[in-house]
Amino acid sequence: MGPEAKPGLSLTEGKLVLNAVSGNPGAAYFTIVNNSEKAVTFVASHIEGAGRSEMHGPLGEHRTMLAIENLVIGPHSRMVFEPGKYHVMAFEIGADIVAGGNTEITLTSADGDKISAPLKIEAMGGMDHGSGH
Repeated sequence: MGPEAKPGLSLTEGKLVLNAVSGNPGAAYFTIVNNSEKAVTFVASHIEGAGRSEMHGPLGEHRTMLAIENLVIGPHSRMVFEPGKYHVMAFEIGADIVAGGNTEITLTSADGDKISAPLKIEAMGGMDHGSGH
């Protein structure tokens, strides 16, 4: 398991959904709860077994899914990363990442702190994580 998170911060219900087409990116979904007194700004993501990952969210007038450089979770708030909304894209997924297994996600905040949590690996199964990808 990765580094311990700041008190009051948790990442739960994590899953990495693999694309139905081998070689295409997958998407990670989870819930972040910030029960601290300060906002937390996440600036980077890493998924074990992926060559790279990017935080994505609905931006612009047409709510197109685009890479975002930082994501603020306010104090005493909860954010759900889900299809069609915020998620983390996983690119260059290794051959050892297969449905039924587990991997780990790590988010890094602007101050260098990290939070890590397990991700259950799932097959796509008709999931749509929004237009724009």
